[in-house]
Amino acid sequence: MIIGHIRGFTRTLGKSQGYQGLPIRDLELYDPATQRIRPAMQTLWHPSPDELALLLKGGGVKLTLLGNGHPPVMIEAISKEEFDPIPDRSTPEDVETTEGKPAEMAEEKD
Repeated sequence: MIIGHIRGFTRTLGKSQGYQGLPIRDLELYDPATQRIRPAMQTLWHPSPDELALLLKGGGVKLTLLGNGHPPVMIEAISKEEFDPIPDRSTPEDVETTEGKPAEMAEEKD
């Protein structure tokens, strides 16, 4: 999968650990299981051409979590209007910032 840029991302995770960096959007969502509002993080992923071909042939999406605990997760397809196609990783005007800096320049919280 190819990392995408979700509209309104608030920070980038993983860069300080040597990873590419993952833009995330912090928000609160209603959890129907607990009937509470809970903090959440969202990321955006695009299938590579090979992965898209697998999906079109009936393949699936595999989620791998490192470690031995499995937090609740949600996986869904979204429309193009819900993400920012930013190939150069620049910050569009409507993206939220952290402490006056573009989110991807703010201190990482890994």
